[in-house]
Amino acid sequence: MKTVAKDAETKLLEIVSSLRDLPDGYYALHFNLSQLQEQYRSDYQIKISLNVLNDLFKGQDSIIFVLNDMDLTLLYNGSNRALLEKTIFQLRYLFMDDPLAYSEDGYENEDFCTVYDLEFQWRDFFVACKKKVRRESVMEESSQQSDKIGTAKGQRGKLHIFSPAYLVQVISELKNLDINKVLHSQSICAVLRGKPAKPIFKEVYTNISELQQLLSADIDLLSNRTLFKYMTETLDKKVMEQMRDFTTP
Repeated sequence: MKTVAKDAETKLLEIVSSLRDLPDGYYALHFNLSQLQEQYRSDYQIKISLNVLNDLFKGQDSIIFVLNDMDLTLLYNGSNRALLEKTIFQLRYLFMDDPLAYSEDGYENEDFCTVYDLEFQWRDFFVACKKKVRRESVMEESSQQSDKIGTAKGQRGKLHIFSPAYLVQVISELKNLDINKVLHSQSICAVLRGKPAKPIFKEVYTNISELQQLLSADIDLLSNRTLFKYMTETLDKKVMEQMRDFTTP
């Protein structure tokens, strides 16, 4: 199992293109999570969806693509159709209160997930992937134009919002990051009336602004409290590994 978040649309199209002559045995599941209602399209639930897919396809010949619009695409090479049905059921159940998953009558909404048997539907899936790449290209161009306008006015270019598509990428980079570059320490002192300040202990902290500069993508890590909380679980582990380099006076 592999997860792709950075440039996911382009990489998905590249892999699908390479399967043109040998699509036998490949299936694609495209979860249209971008169509969920706002109250159900939470970062927390998207993260859970990724965990579900990773658990179900652990050890399988498969790739998860986390698209920028919050859609998830699973490319699977195998013959276990029951596994595919189980996957759709579990993710549908996760969003069961949203009409995208089930209609008011309790029927399954076919728009929730699109299934492609690439042996017979390779072209359909390829066209769908091309549309995603084209849409992403238009949005990126629009974003660049906005940044240029902001820069021309003397403003700093805007950082990308911390979305689920970036979460996997950030956590992956943190695991291999030299955390010492963004760690700082400061003395915490006790001040009593009539006496000089006395250092009690040293606080070790991470400079988030400096951390953002080390990441490959321009992301505002503080723009999403939920995803920031998930990220700090990995960050805290990195900090604890380096605690030996900071001594209490």
